Amino acid sequence: MTALLDFFKDNEIAVKKDEQPNSAFILNILSVLTTVYFVMIFVGLPLYYHNKYFDIGNYKYYYFYYVTGIYIIISAILLLLSLIVNLISHNVTPISVIGILRTVTLTDKIVMIYFLVCLISFILSKYNTWVFFGRNITNPPLRGCEGWFMGLISQFMFVYIYFLASRALRGNFRKIILFSILLGSFVVFVFGILHRFLIDPLGLYEGIDEYYFIYFLSTLGQSTWYSSFMCSIIPIPMALFIYETRNKYRLAYAVYIMIASMSLVTQNSDSAFIALFAVLIMLLLFSVDANNHLIKYLQLILLILFSFRLTGLLQLIFKDHIVENDAMSVFFSQGMPVLIFMLLIFAVYLLLSYQLSKRDFFISKYPFVRYIIIFCALIPLVVYLILAILVTTGYITERTGILSASYFMFDDRWGSQRGFTWRTTMEMYADLPFQNKLIGVGPDCYADYAYEHRFDDMSMVWGGDVLANAHNEWLNSLFTLGIAGVVSYLGIFVSAAYLIASNKKRNILTIGISTCIVSYIVHNFFCYQQVLCTPVIFLLMGFAVSVIRNQK
Repeated sequence: MTALLDFFKDNEIAVKKDEQPNSAFILNILSVLTTVYFVMIFVGLPLYYHNKYFDIGNYKYYYFYYVTGIYIIISAILLLLSLIVNLISHNVTPISVIGILRTVTLTDKIVMIYFLVCLISFILSKYNTWVFFGRNITNPPLRGCEGWFMGLISQFMFVYIYFLASRALRGNFRKIILFSILLGSFVVFVFGILHRFLIDPLGLYEGIDEYYFIYFLSTLGQSTWYSSFMCSIIPIPMALFIYETRNKYRLAYAVYIMIASMSLVTQNSDSAFIALFAVLIMLLLFSVDANNHLIKYLQLILLILFSFRLTGLLQLIFKDHIVENDAMSVFFSQGMPVLIFMLLIFAVYLLLSYQLSKRDFFISKYPFVRYIIIFCALIPLVVYLILAILVTTGYITERTGILSASYFMFDDRWGSQRGFTWRTTMEMYADLPFQNKLIGVGPDCYADYAYEHRFDDMSMVWGGDVLANAHNEWLNSLFTLGIAGVVSYLGIFVSAAYLIASNKKRNILTIGISTCIVSYIVHNFFCYQQVLCTPVIFLLMGFAVSVIRNQK
């Protein structure tokens, strides 16, 4: 598929010169269709809901499933028509198609390898019932776990939309796609803020016990799904804020960032803060390429911190009309250390603004600054690990402040039972035969295996709820798809981030999307594949590759 798309794209001019416009016309239709698909995913999917929060995960997935299915069918027909036209006009031959295979990128190859691993894992999975048709079929590795549906069908869709997005898009639709990305997420974040202040214009909380308000918000539903969606997108406007030169656009991005930050500090998922830290480090590494970019980066930091504090002030003013957040969210919105840090950043901003304004000083002349940034970024991680070891082993027994939230006590209760989940997953993986260690137990078959072999443990910790995955996307990939699966899957993101980031001087979007990939990797160390984040990141990767391929 990717070879044919490459050939059609590369030979579009030749077709026009030979006065054979049919193939080019078909490809233009495919580009329009792909742009419409982007809008339906980035605007329609996050805003679509049915029956409030009751079964919202299923309805989100079915929206994605049917929209993507229709897109795949129509696009496949258009590709076939284009192939026929090119065969008739002798613009393509079997030999030329084989030759084009050499032009695919490393990321393209890894994506294809990943799907091959998924297919093999599906075929060899003992949970494969070989039943393929019907909405209520029972074939776990094909459809995936109920409520998540991350089986082979979804993996194929992710791979397909990546290749179509990276090949079918034309540059003149780029603004429409970017606007849809920002529009859909902005509306979602506004509703998220309103919900945290118990303002419910859509009536989504009606019929739901107040106890569950903290776990659901906006039109996305579960707070962890919300944070996954958020962290997959917000690096884009942050990068645009830094690199944009027109003030009216920077003002628009500033408003977006403020709303996103206010929502981030109230969405109540701790993993979002860890992802934000990774995003800011990545953007800092990019920003030291020029004085004005570094200044704008500091403005970004101040904007985020100010939004946090503004949210905290509103929480204090309307303290009887808010949803209570957990310790980390309250720390960032109301904690004194964060206020002191904001004032310190402001002082640094003033000093650097003065220093960088000198005509004889250029930050780009000091490449070692990037190594200093990386070293300083590792310090919090090292400090955390040391404290976690000391607290877990009992050398620190008196815990106060944020320590009292058990962030540093790594036991089965750590991270909302992630300690138990990760430990149990590694034990189950160790017990697998060699074949399953290599290719896993089957796509999205974590629950099937866990409740077959560890039913008592799962029931004791999770009760009547079903643990559908390892709550760590990379660990979950290791278990369900084996070593081959996790290496190829993680390789997609690492190679794509490198490919896109290495083109940072050619387009601002490549900086934002490469940072989105890093954010996704970090955030989903604590979360999992699901319909609100995984299709988004695959489309963004394809979008970035398309931007690079269309560069002149």
